[in-house]
Amino acid sequence: MKVAYVTPRYGEEVVGGAEAGARGLAEHLVSDLGWEVEALSTCATDNRTWADVYDEGTTELNGVRVHRFRSASGRDAGFDRFSRTLMQLPHRAAPRDQVRWIELQVEGEGFEDVVGRALRVVAAALVV
Repeated sequence: MKVAYVTPRYGEEVVGGAEAGARGLAEHLVSDLGWEVEALSTCATDNRTWADVYDEGTTELNGVRVHRFRSASGRDAGFDRFSRTLMQLPHRAAPRDQVRWIELQVEGEGFEDVVGRALRVVAAALVV
């Protein structure tokens, strides 16, 4: 079975619950089940600046093939203000506000552009 995980940041230095969860699952599928697993991510490690730290390209980390793509610029200047308002009552956030929160994460060439380029790299049975 071949699986591809798509996460904004991927690596041992990355701090984040979703990112750590995805990496842990990916590594488990490789080591315990022998699956072929790839990760598609940006070159960033910091979700505040989105600065490219890793080199763009393909590497391997604990058996997982990692494809990293550069992003053009960091987080939108209005993100923190918007996020603070949204996070006061996150369970009441309208779907359009949830989408906007994601869109404000990375300015310019957003993560959706990274994902579009990345998905052309792999052909997986399942993309998570």
